[in-house]
Amino acid sequence: MKPSNYNVRTTLPGKLLPLFLVAGLTLSARPQSQRQSAPEEPLRLTAELVVTDAQVLSKKTGLVVNGLALENFSLYEDGVKQRITHFSQDKLPLSIVLLLDVSGSVFPTIDRVRDEGLRALRQLKPDDEIAIIVFGLWAKVFQDFTRDRELIAKRVADIGGIGPWISERTYIDEAIYQAANHMAQASNPDSRRIIITITDNLSNQLLGGGHSETDARKALLQAGVTVSGLVVGDFEKVAGEYRKKNVILKDSVGNYVKETGGIVLAVDKDDAVTKLAALIERLRTRYSFGYTSQNEKRDGKFRKIKLRVSPEIEHRVGGMSVITRTGYYAPARK
Repeated sequence: MKPSNYNVRTTLPGKLLPLFLVAGLTLSARPQSQRQSAPEEPLRLTAELVVTDAQVLSKKTGLVVNGLALENFSLYEDGVKQRITHFSQDKLPLSIVLLLDVSGSVFPTIDRVRDEGLRALRQLKPDDEIAIIVFGLWAKVFQDFTRDRELIAKRVADIGGIGPWISERTYIDEAIYQAANHMAQASNPDSRRIIITITDNLSNQLLGGGHSETDARKALLQAGVTVSGLVVGDFEKVAGEYRKKNVILKDSVGNYVKETGGIVLAVDKDDAVTKLAALIERLRTRYSFGYTSQNEKRDGKFRKIKLRVSPEIEHRVGGMSVITRTGYYAPARK
């Protein structure tokens, strides 16, 4: 699907974030005997509890750093250090919205996911749930949240019968907004909430058509959702060709990934299932944090989150990248 000239509002410099395939490859930051297990207190989401998760990577190797303890992290909100009350790694269930672009350029990849999708879904645990939303000119809930892997695979196979009118355009901002709102239907109250979109990232949403990027961004941050993406084709190459024509393509997926601390990688139809499985596996290596903000104002304002690893661990590993969401919106007084 070719972008229209309406989609020239935002430029995100730089390349898409790389995926480091980490199945079976993890970097421990401390000896096993010195690791401390995470607190076993179950996480219960409340209006006051702020929940975020993060990926920690070695800058030298790009490998995931596992085995860190609560004491190895410091978390700040608007520059003020917070007390982390909940901490775990790979303990909370996942609630995933699989957000599928049904434009013609993406359909061969969707077909491969249809044929081999169960292989990727085996990375999920019994308590994990998944929903399917398809999008083009509009977004449609194609399957609500379920833990039935066979049903998900069947529903992906059914996408080929959807009416052709939905694929007339690619409204990514509208789709992300609808997916973020649908997270309210997740049955796991304590889950990590994730959108995985498969798209060519070539949005041609008209100005005023559907919800905007600002609307979608706010919905994501209010719901505590992380966006990750499988981008079909070479978006950077296509964007470069359009720059020669003085048309700036918006890196929609890249914007949302950077804002929410997710993962994005390029795929084609031949490796889509393998990378989807690796993406799910990598999402499992994320650390989860919960805290009650020291700022008790219910002003509805945006608050910045900064998560740091202790200098001792940084020195031992040789530098780390901490990937997490940029912040959240405080509750507003009713």
